[in-house]
Amino acid sequence: MAEANPNPAPAPDNSVSQDGPVTPSPSPTPDWFESLPGDLQAEGSLKNFKGKPIVELAKSLVSAQKLVGSSIRVPGKDAKDDEKVKFRETLHGHLGRPSKAEEYKATINAGKDATVDTDFVKVVHGWAYKYGVPDQGVQELFDSYVVNASKHAIDSQKQYEDAVKMAQDEWGAAAPRHLANVKRLLDTTAGPEVSDLLKKSDVANDFRVTRWLAGIAEQLGEDSLVMPISEQQVADYTRELETIVKGGKDHPYYKKEHPEHDKYVKRVYELNQAIHNPANRQTVGA
Repeated sequence: MAEANPNPAPAPDNSVSQDGPVTPSPSPTPDWFESLPGDLQAEGSLKNFKGKPIVELAKSLVSAQKLVGSSIRVPGKDAKDDEKVKFRETLHGHLGRPSKAEEYKATINAGKDATVDTDFVKVVHGWAYKYGVPDQGVQELFDSYVVNASKHAIDSQKQYEDAVKMAQDEWGAAAPRHLANVKRLLDTTAGPEVSDLLKKSDVANDFRVTRWLAGIAEQLGEDSLVMPISEQQVADYTRELETIVKGGKDHPYYKKEHPEHDKYVKRVYELNQAIHNPANRQTVGA
């Protein structure tokens, strides 16, 4: 039996050759998708990553976790009332609704010379808060309101100007008398509420309506368009007249240099006409 060689020859160095170092071939990288169980490979959300580096799957997972962390869970049909209220409050806050109605900043931008109805604005703020409307949505509502109101005012002014021109074209110099008769007709037959309603509506600017009312006034006659006056009103006018004429020499009625002198002279004339000449009672103001 041969003895073992105490000094065996060294193993050949295959990394070195006459042509230089030899780099060993890398082991093939296993396909991570193919290594998944069949049921996971069949998942639609994973099929999109087939053939892609696993780092793409990791990025997608991180993004999904961030989205879930900032999402709002919708309560189920069996959720308690307080859970539903909490969900609504959270949702409205995410959409831009202030935490209370008083924190709304939206307002009516009607111009520097216009008067804003602050009570109306507060009512809209309360309504918006109740129904979860964001501040930006309320501002857009106000802006739209201003645009429509301005357009309506322009249209109404043009209608009024057109109606006046048509009255002048049809009646000529008698136009002021016919228009005054229409006003007296409304005041004496329609009452202040209906009269104001017609004056504020677009119907009042329609010359066809004006012509119709002028025809009625013409048939009734101007004498029948006198404002009725009661005994109580006569008594009230008499007391007002006595207060002026018995006010003494320092009363504006007797002092020509007083800035309100002409006003009281005119008023005394109107009161005398109402008390002593019923045909002119319609000239007396309230």
